[in-house]
Amino acid sequence: MTDFVHLHVHSEYSLLDGMSTPYEMAQAASTNGQTSIAITDHGSMAGVLKFQDACKGQSVKPIFGIEAYFTPRLEDDKLDEKTERYHLILLAKNDDGLKKLFRLNKEAWSNGFYYKPRMDFGMLERIVGNDIIALSGCRGSAIAKAIENDDSARAERLTRKFVDIFGDDFYFEIQSWNPGKINEGLINLASAYGKLVVPTLDCHYPFKSDAGIEEVLLTVAQYPSMSAADKRHAIEHNDCATHSGVDLIKKINTLYPERRLRFDEIQPWIMNASDVKSLFTDLGYNSSYLENTLEVADKCNASLSTKNALLPKYNSKFDSIWYLREIAEMSLSSRGLNGEYKDRLDSELDIIEKTGFADYFLIIWDLVNWAKNNDIGVGPGRGSVGGSLLAYLLDITIVDPIEHGLLFARFINPDRNDYPDIDLDFEDKRRGEVKQYLKDKWGEEHVASISTFGVYKAKSAVKDVARVFGVDYKEINGITQLFESLDDMSRNNKVREFCTKYVDVHPVAERLEGRVRNAGMHAAGVVVSSKPLWQVCPIESRKESTADHRTDVTAFDMEDAEEVGLIKIDILGLKMVSVIKDCFKKIQETYNLDDDALKVLEEDSLALNEDFVYEQFDIAETTGVFQADAAAYRGLLDRMPCESFADLVISNALVRPGALLTQGDDFVKRRVGSKNVKYKHSVLEPILRETFGTFIFQEQLMQAVVALAGFTWSDADKLRKIIGKKRDVLEFEKYRDKFVVNNLMDEDDAQKMWDDFEVSSLYMFNKSHAVAYSMLSYQSMWLKTLYPVEFCWALLYNESNRERITAYLLEAKRLSIEIEPPDVNLSEEFFSVDGGSIRFGLSNIDGVGVGAIEEVLTKRPFASVDEMTGRCEKRKLRSNILENLDKVGALNSLGHVSEFDHKKYYMPLLGFPIADAVDESGDFTPAAEVEDDNIAMHFVKAVVRSVKRTPSYVRIEFEDPTGSFTVFADLDNELKKRDYVHGLVGDRTLHCYADATDSVNEVTGLMDMVESGLEHDHSWLYEHGLGTMTDEKALVKVVNVRAFRTAKGKMMASVYVWDGIGFHKIVVFPYLYGRYAQKLSKFEGKWVAVKPTPISKDDEGYKVDGAEAIIDINDYCRRMSINVSD
Repeated sequence: MTDFVHLHVHSEYSLLDGMSTPYEMAQAASTNGQTSIAITDHGSMAGVLKFQDACKGQSVKPIFGIEAYFTPRLEDDKLDEKTERYHLILLAKNDDGLKKLFRLNKEAWSNGFYYKPRMDFGMLERIVGNDIIALSGCRGSAIAKAIENDDSARAERLTRKFVDIFGDDFYFEIQSWNPGKINEGLINLASAYGKLVVPTLDCHYPFKSDAGIEEVLLTVAQYPSMSAADKRHAIEHNDCATHSGVDLIKKINTLYPERRLRFDEIQPWIMNASDVKSLFTDLGYNSSYLENTLEVADKCNASLSTKNALLPKYNSKFDSIWYLREIAEMSLSSRGLNGEYKDRLDSELDIIEKTGFADYFLIIWDLVNWAKNNDIGVGPGRGSVGGSLLAYLLDITIVDPIEHGLLFARFINPDRNDYPDIDLDFEDKRRGEVKQYLKDKWGEEHVASISTFGVYKAKSAVKDVARVFGVDYKEINGITQLFESLDDMSRNNKVREFCTKYVDVHPVAERLEGRVRNAGMHAAGVVVSSKPLWQVCPIESRKESTADHRTDVTAFDMEDAEEVGLIKIDILGLKMVSVIKDCFKKIQETYNLDDDALKVLEEDSLALNEDFVYEQFDIAETTGVFQADAAAYRGLLDRMPCESFADLVISNALVRPGALLTQGDDFVKRRVGSKNVKYKHSVLEPILRETFGTFIFQEQLMQAVVALAGFTWSDADKLRKIIGKKRDVLEFEKYRDKFVVNNLMDEDDAQKMWDDFEVSSLYMFNKSHAVAYSMLSYQSMWLKTLYPVEFCWALLYNESNRERITAYLLEAKRLSIEIEPPDVNLSEEFFSVDGGSIRFGLSNIDGVGVGAIEEVLTKRPFASVDEMTGRCEKRKLRSNILENLDKVGALNSLGHVSEFDHKKYYMPLLGFPIADAVDESGDFTPAAEVEDDNIAMHFVKAVVRSVKRTPSYVRIEFEDPTGSFTVFADLDNELKKRDYVHGLVGDRTLHCYADATDSVNEVTGLMDMVESGLEHDHSWLYEHGLGTMTDEKALVKVVNVRAFRTAKGKMMASVYVWDGIGFHKIVVFPYLYGRYAQKLSKFEGKWVAVKPTPISKDDEGYKVDGAEAIIDINDYCRRMSINVSD
C-alpha cells in the first residue's frame, strides 16, 4: 500500500468550518496506520498544544502548521491589497520553525489584520529562514487563482517569489477536486522549477459518516450572512426536515440550494492512504505524488515545550526573596505587629522561597502599588489570597488573616508547583490603564490577554441545528426552556414530540456538543512572560469590547497557557470599587475634606464594628449594597439575624441555593435557637464555634481533617479539591481510608462524617473570599447609611443598566432624597448632586446623544430657548432632541412654557416617574406591604423591575420606593422592564394593569368601584335575592379568571370577584371545570350571580358546588322572573 500523510487538515479551531477535535484527528490517523498528521487551521494555531497531547496518546507524530491568509503585495500589483486574500499552508520543520510560525501568526494578527489576519511576502522574507515549509495552497491560493484566471505571468512571478524564500521547502499542492486546469498548471510549474507535488484533501471532518454533520456546521456558519430570500426559502421547504431516512446533505441542499460554502460534492475527511490513492489515480495523477507527503513529514520534527519557567524576575539587581522579606518586615514593623504575626510571616516566606514564588508576589505588589499611587481604586482582595499575611502586609489585600482565622494553606499548598491565583479587583472603568501598565512595565511583547473558546452546549447546539432546518424561532424557544442536557430531551413530552418531528436535530446536536463554536477573550486573565510571548505560544488579537482597538491575546485558552508555563494574573473590573471610590470623592468635595480627613473617613468605613450598619442588614435594607442587593440575600436575612461581621461573612457564604438547602438550613436553625448546637468531637468546637457547629467554609473542612485524622495541610488542601468533585477516584479512596482509619472518632462516626462531607463540601465556601467581599458589603452599607446622597449618586453615576438605574432612583426616594429632572443649564452629562438632591444627567434622556450633550455643555448657560438654538449647531441639536428635552422639562429654567405634560414623559424618556414616585393619597398599597403568599388584593402603583417569560408562566417583579414584590401574569401580557403601571394584585397574581401615566384607566375604574362599595349600577338586585359573599346568593363583579393545570395535569380555575365589600376568590375544582370552561372567559369583567360555598371553616376562600353556581345576571333575572325594565 502506498503511504500517505495528511498535510492539510482543519480542526474545530477553524471556527464553524472544521469539525474535527484534535483527538479525533490523531485517532483517525492512527486508525489509518498513518504515522504523522498535520494541523493547519485558518489563521490560527490555537489547537496545537491539544493536538500535540492527542498525537502523543495515539503514537502519531504531530506536524504543526497553519493555513495562513496571504496577500502577496507584489511590486506594481494592480490588485487591491486590502481585498486580496489567499490561502497558504505553512509547516514548522523544527522548534525554531514553530517559534517562527508563532511570530508570523502574531504579525498577521497585529500588523496585517484586515477582517482576517494576513501575511505577506515581506513578513515571510524576514522570518522564515530555513525552518518553515510552504505548500502552495488550495484552490483559494494565490498561484491557483492566477492559473484559474489564465494569468500565467502572475503565477510565475508568485512561484519565483515563493521559491526564493523557501527554496527546496516549497511544494506545489494539488487536490482531487480542483479543476483539472489548476492541477495541471501547478504540476507544470513544479516541473519547470524542479519542485515536488504533494496531494492533500483539505480535511474538514474526521470520519466519512460526518459528511452531513459538516454540511450542517458550514450552514450554521453562513446563516447570519444569508439573504432574507435564502432564509425564507428554507422556511418554506422545511417539511423535508421532518422526513426520516433522508440523507442529511440532501436535506441541506433542498433547504439552501444557493449556499456559497459547501462540501457536498467532495470528500474532505481523513481518509486512509488507499482511498486517497484511488481519488488521485482515478483522475490520472501519478501515485508517486502521495509519497512526496512522506518527505515533507520527515522534515517536520517540531515539538511544543511545556512547563517552562516564564515568570519574569522582578529586578535582576537583587535577590527577590530578600527584597520581599525586607518590604514585608518593614510593613510589619510600621503596623506594630509582632509575636504571632512575625511567626506567621516567617512561615509564609519560607514556603514562598521554597516554591520560588517571590517574583510573582513582587510583580503583584508592584501592580497594586502603582494603581494606588495613580488614584485607581483597588478592591479588598478576592479568592483565597486573603489567607496570606504577606499579601496583607504588601497591601495586596486589606484582609488580616490572623484576625479572621484564615489559612495560608488554602492559598498556597507547599507541595504544589503551580502558581497561586491572586485575583485583583480594580475600578471597572480604569481596568484598561492597569493592563497597559503591565505592558509598559514588562514590554508589549511580554504581556497579553487570554483567549476563551465557547463550545456547543445542549441548548446552543439544538438552537443552531434547528434554525438551519428552518424551524420557527418560537418553536425552538418553546422547547429549549424544557431541558438542560441532551439526555433530558427524552424526558419531556413536548421536547420528545419536537425530536420526533424534526428527526435530525437531536443526533446532529449530539455530534456537535462540546465542539468549539466561537472565540473570545478572557474578561480578566492576563499573562506576563519573561520571554516574548510568540516564542512560547501563538498570539492573536481580539476586539476590545469597550474600545476601538484590538488587543493581543494568547491563542491558547487558560489551561493551555498555564501548561506551557505562562503565569496568569486576573485583572478584574469591579463596579462597586468604582462606586466606593467615587462616593468618597464626592464626600470630600461636598464637605471640603482634606486628604488626611478623607483617609480617616475611609478607615472608619472599614472598622467593621458599627451596630447601625448591622441593623440595616438585619432589616434587609440592602438595595445597592454590594453582594446583598438580591431577593435571595434579602430572603436569607429575613431568616437569620445579622448582628456582627461574622454573621455577614456567613450570609455571604450561604447565599446560593445549594448551600441554603444543605448546611445553610441547619445553620439558620441553630443560629436562631430552634435547633441545639452540637459538636461531633470536642476538637471541632473551636473550628465550628462561629458557625454554630455546621461546616460552612472550606477552611473548616481542612482544619477538621488535620485535627481529627492528622492530615498535613498539603493533604488537607488536596482533599478540599477532590472531595466535592471526586476528580481522582484512587486519590479519593486513599484520603477517605486515611480519614476513617486514623480518626479520633470511631470508624462508624468517621465514615458518617465523611459521607456528610461528600454532600456538603459541594457548597462549602472559600472563607477568605467571603471575608474580603463582606468588607465591601459592610463599607457600602456604611456609606449608604451615613452618606445616602453621595452613595446613591455614585451608584447611579456608575450604572448603565436602565433597570438598575430605576431601582436605585426608587431607593433614593425611599431614603427621602429628592430626584430633580434634567435641566440644560444645571445637568451634567451623567447624574449629579445638586445640594441634597440628585439631578438627572442629559445622557439619561432617551434620544439625546453625545454630540448634543457636548454642544449644550460647552455653550451654556442659556437665558432662553432662542439663545440656545441660536448658539448651538442645528445638526447637533436637532428638532427631535429639542422635543425630548422639552418633554421632560429640561427647558423650563429658560422661561419656556411647555405644551407637554412632563409627568407623562418622565417614565418613557427617563425611566423614572420623578414627580409621581410615591403615592400620597393612600389609595395604593406600598410594594413592601404586598405579601407574595397572601390572598389579599391590593391596588398598586409600581415600576416593572424584571419579567421572566417561560412557555408555562410569566413572573413579574414590581418595585416602588418602599420595596418590591413578585406576581405571576397571563402568558399573553405585554409588560416589559421599566413599564410604570397601576395594577390590581393578590394571591401572587396580576389581575389587571394599566399605564400609570393615564389618570383614568381600567384600574382606576376598579378603584372607583371599590370606593362606591354597595352603591353601583346593579345594586337594585340586592332587593331581588342577591347579597354579598356571606349570603346564600351573591352579586359579584368578576375581576379576573385564572385557569391552570394542576400537578396531575387536570384543569381548574380561580375566579376573583368583588362583592361590594371586599375581594374574594372562588375556586372551580377539576371535577366541575369542564362545565364552566366555556363560560368563565365570558364572565370576566361582568356582574354575575353566585351561589358561594365556603371551602372549609378555616379557609377564607369559596368554591362552586354545582354546574349552575355562577350565572349571568340576565339569566338570573329570567329565572327569577324579574322585569329588568322596571
